[in-house]
Amino acid sequence: MQRILSDRLTRHTGRTVRIAGWVHRRRLLKSVAFLIVRDAAGFAQVVVTDPAVRAEVEALPEETVVEVVGTVVANDTAPAGVELTDPTVRPLGPPAVP
Repeated sequence: MQRILSDRLTRHTGRTVRIAGWVHRRRLLKSVAFLIVRDAAGFAQVVVTDPAVRAEVEALPEETVVEVVGTVVANDTAPAGVELTDPTVRPLGPPAVP
Protein backbone atom coordinates (compact mmCIF):
# COMPACT_ATOMS: atom_id res chain seq x y z
CA MET A 1 0.00 0.00 0.00
CA GLN A 2 1.42 3.36 -1.02
CA ARG A 3 2.01 6.06 1.62
CA ILE A 4 -0.35 9.05 1.47
CA LEU A 5 0.67 12.51 2.70
CA SER A 6 -1.69 14.28 5.09
CA ASP A 7 -2.64 17.03 2.63
CA ARG A 8 -4.02 14.42 0.21
CA LEU A 9 -6.21 12.48 2.63
CA THR A 10 -9.46 14.18 1.53
CA ARG A 11 -9.04 12.59 -1.91
CA HIS A 12 -9.14 9.16 -0.28
CA THR A 13 -12.30 9.48 1.85
CA GLY A 14 -13.82 6.06 2.45
CA ARG A 15 -10.62 4.20 1.60
CA THR A 16 -8.00 2.47 3.71
CA VAL A 17 -4.69 4.32 3.53
CA ARG A 18 -1.20 4.27 5.01
CA ILE A 19 0.40 7.37 6.48
CA ALA A 20 3.75 7.78 8.20
CA GLY A 21 5.26 10.55 10.26
CA TRP A 22 6.06 11.68 13.77
CA VAL A 23 3.82 11.57 16.83
CA HIS A 24 3.06 15.25 17.26
CA ARG A 25 0.58 14.99 20.10
CA ARG A 26 -1.69 12.51 21.90
CA ARG A 27 -5.00 13.48 23.48
CA LEU A 28 -6.18 10.73 25.81
CA LEU A 29 -9.84 10.98 26.76
CA LYS A 30 -11.97 8.52 28.70
CA SER A 31 -13.46 6.60 25.77
CA VAL A 32 -11.28 7.68 22.85
CA ALA A 33 -7.71 8.70 22.11
CA PHE A 34 -6.58 11.07 19.39
CA LEU A 35 -3.17 10.65 17.83
CA ILE A 36 -1.92 13.61 15.81
CA VAL A 37 0.67 12.54 13.25
CA ARG A 38 2.90 15.13 11.56
CA ASP A 39 4.41 14.47 8.14
CA ALA A 40 6.13 16.59 5.48
CA ALA A 41 2.78 18.03 4.32
CA GLY A 42 1.01 18.75 7.62
CA PHE A 43 -1.01 16.93 10.26
CA ALA A 44 -3.41 13.98 10.33
CA GLN A 45 -5.78 13.08 13.14
CA VAL A 46 -6.14 9.40 14.05
CA VAL A 47 -9.09 8.28 16.20
CA VAL A 48 -8.35 5.31 18.45
CA THR A 49 -11.17 3.46 20.21
CA ASP A 50 -9.79 -0.10 20.35
CA PRO A 51 -8.33 -0.73 23.84
CA ALA A 52 -5.31 -2.66 22.52
CA VAL A 53 -4.37 0.07 20.03
CA ARG A 54 -5.01 2.71 22.67
CA ALA A 55 -2.48 1.02 24.98
CA GLU A 56 0.09 1.16 22.16
CA VAL A 57 -0.64 4.85 21.54
CA GLU A 58 -0.35 5.69 25.25
CA ALA A 59 3.14 4.16 25.27
CA LEU A 60 4.40 6.25 22.34
CA PRO A 61 6.45 9.30 23.29
CA GLU A 62 6.14 12.44 21.18
CA GLU A 63 8.40 12.51 18.10
CA THR A 64 8.29 8.72 17.68
CA VAL A 65 8.22 7.78 14.00
CA VAL A 66 5.06 5.76 13.26
CA GLU A 67 3.15 4.16 10.43
CA VAL A 68 -0.63 4.22 10.63
CA VAL A 69 -3.06 2.26 8.46
CA GLY A 70 -6.69 3.30 8.79
CA THR A 71 -9.87 4.33 7.02
CA VAL A 72 -10.25 7.96 5.97
CA VAL A 73 -13.55 9.41 7.24
CA ALA A 74 -14.90 12.92 6.66
CA ASN A 75 -15.37 14.91 9.86
CA ASP A 76 -15.90 18.67 9.80
CA THR A 77 -14.49 19.03 13.31
CA ALA A 78 -11.19 17.29 12.47
CA PRO A 79 -8.26 19.63 11.75
CA ALA A 80 -8.12 18.81 8.02
CA GLY A 81 -11.79 17.87 7.60
CA VAL A 82 -10.92 14.16 7.63
CA GLU A 83 -9.55 11.69 10.14
CA LEU A 84 -8.36 8.09 10.20
CA THR A 85 -10.46 5.53 12.07
CA ASP A 86 -9.98 1.84 12.97
CA PRO A 87 -6.20 2.27 12.86
CA THR A 88 -3.26 0.00 13.29
CA VAL A 89 -0.27 1.89 14.63
CA ARG A 90 3.28 0.63 14.21
CA PRO A 91 6.35 2.40 15.59
CA LEU A 92 9.09 2.65 12.97
CA GLY A 93 11.83 4.02 15.15
CA PRO A 94 12.76 5.72 18.39
CA PRO A 95 11.72 9.30 19.15
CA ALA A 96 13.57 11.93 17.13
CA VAL A 97 16.02 13.92 19.22
CA PRO A 98 16.14 17.64 18.44
